[in-house]
Order: sequence, then structure tokens, then C-alpha cells
Amino acid sequence: MPLTRTNTNFFSSLAISIVVMTSGCNDAVVLEAVGQRESAVVNGTSDSGHPAVGALHSGNKAACTATLIGKHTVLTAAHCVIDSDTGMLMQPVNFYIGGFPGGSKYTAVAVVVHPTYAGGNQSDVAVVRLGQDVTQVQPMPIASSAPSQGESVLLVGYGLPAEETGEFGVKRKAPNTIGKMTPTVITFYGTGGTQGNVCNGDSGGPTFATRGGVETQIGVHSTKGGVCGQEGNDMRVDAFHAWISTQAQGDIYAPGPSDQVPPSVQILNPLVGAVLGPAFNVDVKASDDVGVTRVALFLNGNQISELTAAPFKFPVQNVPAGNNTFEAVAFDSAGRSGSAVASVTVQSKPPGGTPPTPQDPPAGDPPAAPTPGSYGATCTEHAQCSSGLCALDTVTNQRFCTALCDINLADSCPGGSVCQPTGDKAVCGALHDELDGSLSGGCSVAGRGGLASGVWLLLGLGLMLVLSRRPRG
Repeated sequence: MPLTRTNTNFFSSLAISIVVMTSGCNDAVVLEAVGQRESAVVNGTSDSGHPAVGALHSGNKAACTATLIGKHTVLTAAHCVIDSDTGMLMQPVNFYIGGFPGGSKYTAVAVVVHPTYAGGNQSDVAVVRLGQDVTQVQPMPIASSAPSQGESVLLVGYGLPAEETGEFGVKRKAPNTIGKMTPTVITFYGTGGTQGNVCNGDSGGPTFATRGGVETQIGVHSTKGGVCGQEGNDMRVDAFHAWISTQAQGDIYAPGPSDQVPPSVQILNPLVGAVLGPAFNVDVKASDDVGVTRVALFLNGNQISELTAAPFKFPVQNVPAGNNTFEAVAFDSAGRSGSAVASVTVQSKPPGGTPPTPQDPPAGDPPAAPTPGSYGATCTEHAQCSSGLCALDTVTNQRFCTALCDINLADSCPGGSVCQPTGDKAVCGALHDELDGSLSGGCSVAGRGGLASGVWLLLGLGLMLVLSRRPRG
């Protein structure tokens, strides 16, 4: 990108060194992405962590990403604050914690662009000083040491999930690795498989790597190569560390004792000691004073799944029969972890018994009542059932012990009953010739007959089947 002139301009209290260019990067919103929809950026996920990463709007024209690195200091890309048509500072410059437009707004009182910025990947960094301290989130530390080729990184931004796809304003994250380095630029390639990349709107956003157990900003998103997902280029923070520190006037965050607190973890479901079928959900609650970045689930010592955003709900299937131990491990932005363990007993089929049905009992002696706590037994709360699940039939207003099941296994339920989906879970029940069932949200329950004796509500789990009668024909 050719350099046409260098100028210095002042807008009220905003002082900035400006390098004017003849052309800009995609309307000054050049890079951003990390998305997870069906798009080129297939491995980005919505990011509920990294609260210090916010949206930056300049002159009501440019939409970018930026990172809080001090109480009132923000790091972004130079092209995010300069009008590519005029080469002048765009005003006002506003930083939004929590995203745009619903986040907390902070207005800049000074914006400084690196004096050697010349467009493209040439010193594309800027420091924004806010008019007031940001008190509700912890800033991110910046790197003073060099990265290394092949190093694992995490890209974060508010940009589009793909070229001309989606909309600005959803914070996403995606892993990648450093593919190439120069003294001032780091480059990462491609998307798909286990990695993501950047797209329009991610400009100015951070690339993070772990330094001494602490998640640290090592790059500032600058440009892309080709279409979104092919190549991303960052300014190396370590190469500009001295200049950034000078412009921040000492307001640079350094990790303190608060980073020593590990996440708190609890396995909400299943309960310790529960007796279950081979398919069920493991529900985990995880919290941290700064933010949980991911939760990994282990079965008998082997990792089987990982989630990077709440709710941390893990569907598991084909769990081997016998005693099994689940461990949930949560990690925070400093790389520290906390864990919780739950041991359960898994049977090849849910515990025996038959749930009550609305049909009249056969002539003769009534069938023997199920053993208390077994499948089909009367209950009023989860603790009374060996499966840990008490269901409510809202048609007959009867409660009985049920069990989760695997809809992919034909023999997942006791004889005379079938596995029926209920939202994000499935429970056992008998077929009924006159009733069809539908899941809330419009997903049909397959097969003639549908569900058994009405609507089953798993108390406290919020799983409800909505039924409708089907005319005979």
C-alpha cells in the first residue's frame, strides 16, 4: 500500500500522529473473524470469556475489535482509527466492553497511531486512551518476549464468520498456530479441522498465547491474505512493546494475585452414586473470578469432550456397564484449573419395571407394584429413584421413576417401553396407539403411536413433551 503523505492533526483533546494512505483495507474494517457458523471459518466458537476484548467504533464508520490492556488503555490496529479515504482520524472513537451496541461505552480522549504506520502490515498498531477507568473487567497482559513458529495461539474478534457472511458484533474465538514470522509480523494459515482464522471486523483484535501460565496478547490482527480463512497477519506485540508502554503512560496491566485463583467446578448431573443406562447428559457448573475459558470432560481418566462456552452440558452415549468415574476440569485465562468428580453405576439397560400407562389393567389379579425406587415405581422427588429421575405424567397427574436412554439403541429400555426424546434428553416409556408426541420446538417424535400416557416432565430438569391427539383414519 503506497504512502502518499504524513500529517499531524488535532481534534479537540484527541492528539494523533497520522500516516495517510491512498487506499485502505476493506473500508477500514479489514480483518476479523473467528466464527462457527457454516462458513469458511468453521472452527470458531462464540466466546463468553475474554471480557477485556471489546468492540471499537470509529467515526460511526469503522467497526473493529480492540483489547483493554490497562485500566483506561486500549490496544488496536492503526487502520481502525484512520479514515482510509482521507487519511485523517475518525471521530468519535468509542470502545464497548461487552460488545456493540449493548455493551458499556467508553469514549477516547486520546488516540495515538504508530509514527511509521504506512498501511498494510507496516506498524499497524494504535493506542487508545479512554476518558475513564474500566472497573468491571480485568485487562489483559501484553507480551514483551518473542513468539515462536509453530506456537499454539487463540484468535479472538467481533468480526464476520466468513466473507460477507453474518454480522459484526458476535465475539468469537478460534485456535491456530504461528505459521511464519518476521521481525514485526506473525502469520497463521488456513481454517478447518481443528483451527480457525480471521475475517472482516476482527481488525485490531488480539491473538493470545500462554506465557508463564497466563494468557497474554502476542499479536494485533492487521490484514488477511485472499479470502477469509486463507491467511491472517498480526502485528507482533513484543516488537512494539516499548512504544505501546510509552503511549500508555504506565497504564499497562501486569498479572497479580487474582490470577492465582482456580475455577470452581461442580457436576450437577448425574448425582454421585446414580444408577443409569448407557446414555445420559453430564451437566457441569463452572465459574471463575476472571473467566472460564474451557471445560474438559474425562471418563475413567480419558478425555472424551470439551466445551469452550456455557452451558457446559455434555451428552454421553455407550458408557460401559459397571462403575464409571466422570471428572470435569475447568480452566481459566491464566491456565489454572479446578475439577469435580462423580462416580456412577451404568447398567446395559435402565433399571427394570414398567411405567404406569392409562390403559385399563387386564382382568384378574393386578400386577405386582414395582420395587420402590425402580423403573416405574411411584415417586415424589429425584432422590427416591435409583436412576435419580422422577417423571410427572401431566395427563394422569402421576409421578414415577424413569430413566434416561439412548435413542440409537433398540434395546435401551425395558420390555414394553421405548426410548422417547424429550428436548436434549431421552427417557423410557410405553407406546400408546392414540397419541402422537412432539417436542417443544417442532421436532416430531417418529413412529406410529408416539408417546405413552401423556406428558412427562422430569422434575427440576425442565424436559417436557407436548402431546396432541391424532384422529383415527
